Amino acid sequence: LLGIPVWLGPLAVGAIVITNVVAGGMRSITFVQAFQYWLKLTAVAIPALALAGLFLTDRGGELGGPLPPTVQQNTTVEIETDVVVQVAVPAGITVTGLLDDRKVVDATLGSAGEHTLGAGSTLNLAAGAATPVVAGTPSAGSDWIASGGGLGGDHPMYQVVSIMVATFLGTMGLPHVLVRFYTNPDGRAARRTALAVIALLTLFYLFPTLLGVFSRLYVPQLLITGTADAAVLLAPGSAIAGPAGQLLAA
Repeated sequence: LLGIPVWLGPLAVGAIVITNVVAGGMRSITFVQAFQYWLKLTAVAIPALALAGLFLTDRGGELGGPLPPTVQQNTTVEIETDVVVQVAVPAGITVTGLLDDRKVVDATLGSAGEHTLGAGSTLNLAAGAATPVVAGTPSAGSDWIASGGGLGGDHPMYQVVSIMVATFLGTMGLPHVLVRFYTNPDGRAARRTALAVIALLTLFYLFPTLLGVFSRLYVPQLLITGTADAAVLLAPGSAIAGPAGQLLAA
């Protein structure tokens, strides 16, 4: 997305980590990680709050409705890898490239259901068209917004709670997490640290959740390819026009 070489990222991260370790012990590394926390929190909180403000003033769509999310303007999606999509409403969707193993040009989807899009194909969505989603994921808003909607199975709420408990207990036992408590002078300070960290992490993970919710509304085309990781970069610019949206995306 940024147009820089892939190898530059690991090289930069490695150099930063080595510099941090050489400059001081565990305490200095912990301070650096605290700085990184606030930097990352700011990076996700500002666009999330901006999208929340936009949603409250001009919703532009329904998150929990019975239909899949729709695009607000004519949208073109480049398919980079073979993907099977679930189409609920085929109206307004055309494909150029490989559709169900057939070469087509501006072909309409004849029916709802699953369709295979080949790598290199182009999917065109007219304004107001319902967005296809990767097969196996919830398409209707009502299914998606339900607890555990994307997990499958017969007990979605149980699955959600299980993931939360497993993540909580698993994180507590990680060596690189436990060693941070040795920077506290005594057990009382360590307990205060644990409570503060839980509160700070709760605050942080609120904003990625908001970004995920609003991305489904403002950049639903990401559901076609499953490239949801790009939502934090694309959602602000798509939802907010002009320099303000570009600044938030940056």
